[in-house]
Amino acid sequence: MAYSLDPVRLRKFSDNLVKCSEELGTSTTSLSAEALLCAMGRDGKLLDDNGEYIRDAVVQDLKDVISDPSTLKRAQEMLTKCFDDDQSGSIGRERTIKIAIKCIIPILPLFDKPQ
Repeated sequence: MAYSLDPVRLRKFSDNLVKCSEELGTSTTSLSAEALLCAMGRDGKLLDDNGEYIRDAVVQDLKDVISDPSTLKRAQEMLTKCFDDDQSGSIGRERTIKIAIKCIIPILPLFDKPQ
């Protein structure tokens, strides 16, 4: 049973990851932070005008890409804790890249696979 999965959004995000990886000349099998940020930027809801995460949107929008309620809860908790623990002093794109590597890439395996 799907929790509140948005298969169109999941497919679009997955396609954008591949396109961004190809455009950046990076591997499509080993995700880079730059490709992830490119795909998130194309989403239009997850990064602000300065290229920084819109924290609540990122955490909330996991429901569009994870259908299992317990997996969703775990991913949201992991991401929230990681955001809370990030007191690096970095700002802007530098902070966004650090969070991509430390917080977001580790939860990508929890995403449903696009159909």
